[in-house]
Amino acid sequence: MAEHLTEEEQLETLKRWWADNGRSVVAGIALAVLGYFGWQFWQSEQQERREAASILYQQLSESLADAQNLSADQLTAAQSIAEELKEDYSGLLYAADAALLMAGAAVQQGDLELAEQHLRWIVEQNTSEEMSLLARLRLAQVLYGQEDYEQGMSVLAQAQETGAYAAAYAELRGDLLLAQNQPAQAQAAYQSALEQLLPEQNARRDIIQMKLDDIQVQNVAQADEAQAQ
Repeated sequence: MAEHLTEEEQLETLKRWWADNGRSVVAGIALAVLGYFGWQFWQSEQQERREAASILYQQLSESLADAQNLSADQLTAAQSIAEELKEDYSGLLYAADAALLMAGAAVQQGDLELAEQHLRWIVEQNTSEEMSLLARLRLAQVLYGQEDYEQGMSVLAQAQETGAYAAAYAELRGDLLLAQNQPAQAQAAYQSALEQLLPEQNARRDIIQMKLDDIQVQNVAQADEAQAQ
């Protein structure tokens, strides 16, 4: 009898607990189910976005295969694809890659202003560190081509270049300094570039050394001229 009463008490306790907590339990289960299916839906949606962006990027890449010989209409069409990727898929790497492709095509077409626009867009996005470093390097090169040397220096100064980009940054900094008639500082930058070259970048060594040699030749010529006076 005592055991029977105990079971009844347990059942009554369970009823009271369910009355107090049943709704929250059901709500919790419902939220968990909704969360699971919501996550699955989000994952599926993201996969669809990546696939759509991949198709557009492939179209852009194919259209720019011969960027140097593009017609005006072809360049406009490519620009339209790139803008669609930038506007609709800005959170994906495909968009940044598309902007980088368009910047390269614009440079080959001699349109440095368009190249600058695409590269600045990449710099402003929350892209990977490597993409950001590459975009800043290319942007500074474009600014160098536009003879906007101070702005080029500013772009380089905003990045903490390391590893594979360290030598390239230092070399371009030397170019910009030399263009601003600062040979001593340029010489130091070129020397830094030589010291930071990675083994796989040795193809640049002779070019950077030539730049250093040119500065030394100019220094000697200026010294001789000063003595002659």
